[in-house]
Amino acid sequence: MDGLSKIKKLVALLDVLFSNSMIEAVNKIIKYDYLFWFKPRNFEHLVEMLPQVVQSYINRPHSKLYGYTPVEVLSGAIPDKHLFTADIKNAVLKRINSNISDICDKCVTIG
Repeated sequence: MDGLSKIKKLVALLDVLFSNSMIEAVNKIIKYDYLFWFKPRNFEHLVEMLPQVVQSYINRPHSKLYGYTPVEVLSGAIPDKHLFTADIKNAVLKRINSNISDICDKCVTIG
């Protein structure tokens, strides 16, 4: 029996009484940020890849956690939307200054 025959599709609010929108958001990230890039050859290859994909996902910063990783939050870190405000403002100013000071050859020859 192959792995695909074990999968059963359930529809939120039709097959189950709750919405699965939160897990669908994770599924979308896994699909677009990992699976479409790594292109698993078959179901077995997908199953083989999943532990690495999950480790990568849970150890990368998430915007909904205000820059923390899921592992950090599960370990007790409290997400604070103001934690990185100063860093973000500084990065914006640095990027603006960099863009102003870097003049490309096309801009120089037009004037």
